[in-house]
Amino acid sequence: MSRPSPQRRSALPLGLQRHHIVFVAYLSSIVLLGTAYSIAYGTHINNLRLSSGADSQFPSTLPGAAVAPSIQTGADGSTQLGPLPPTIALPPHHALNYWANRKNIVNRIFVKKAWLWTTAAWLAQLFFLRLAAATPRLKKEDARSGQATITSPVSISVLRYMVATGAWLLFANWFFGPPLAERILTATGAVCVPSSNAGLGKVEEMYCRTRTPLSSTSHPALFSGSGAAKSIRAAWRGGHDISGHTFIMVLSSLLLLEDIAPYLAALLADSALGKAVFGGEKVEQRAKAVMGEQKAKLAVAASVALVGLWSWMLLNTAIYFHTPQEKVSGLIVALAAWMVIPKSN
Repeated sequence: MSRPSPQRRSALPLGLQRHHIVFVAYLSSIVLLGTAYSIAYGTHINNLRLSSGADSQFPSTLPGAAVAPSIQTGADGSTQLGPLPPTIALPPHHALNYWANRKNIVNRIFVKKAWLWTTAAWLAQLFFLRLAAATPRLKKEDARSGQATITSPVSISVLRYMVATGAWLLFANWFFGPPLAERILTATGAVCVPSSNAGLGKVEEMYCRTRTPLSSTSHPALFSGSGAAKSIRAAWRGGHDISGHTFIMVLSSLLLLEDIAPYLAALLADSALGKAVFGGEKVEQRAKAVMGEQKAKLAVAASVALVGLWSWMLLNTAIYFHTPQEKVSGLIVALAAWMVIPKSN
């Protein structure tokens, strides 16, 4: 009976392999290069100005701040960018770029539901790669080697997903009350204000935490004008807003790449790309056998396609949104969460 080939012992710290460094370098370069571009051309300024509030002070240290576009508030309380000044330090093709709009279709359908799509891709690799028996002989070997033990590849994959999901929940949804990202935001000086006019003063943080609209009943002073809107949204202003998009897209990509790594190595074993990414890492015989199945190739393709989409949206986030510090901190927090994830395949 043949046995799985043992993995080559890593010479890198923390048990990391060559492909781990390649994956991290790839995603980090997207964030850092996109951020550098935004600093050079001021492509993130429009969204920073919009999120800073109509009457709040726009940071004068940012490139192009003095000529940032004005904010126009409609009668219904909606906020829109005013005309772009002709002297703004932005290339013309960036001024009204589709990807700079938070309401673009990919952001609404995919990024806003990123962990749902991540879970779908992860389940595909779990059922069609790790639980797949490419041949009757492999099926018997899986049974003899303890496919369902706590240290099996399937169990490690499930543990990896649970740890990553826990990190996402703590960062974005709940951390003994408000999520970690929100706790950092308020700890660094963020206040809850009416989104239509931050100059009207602070409101209770509950309205920002629960996204409950402000009404004439709860805050009559905000609706004293004859043309006042029926309700106003509350929003955080100020503080360090760690880029949640950067965090979730980096963490999701690293999770998926970690799970399909042995199958990618088998698929790309004889290619220049495979040698560049995996170097001299041994190709698992089981992975090579499983990759002979069409459904296995489709499962790998689904994860690679999602990572490709995340890479594109990560680049747009780095170019058009957040301050440089917020994007870099999103990357750092995502890498910290990834370091906790088991790396064994």
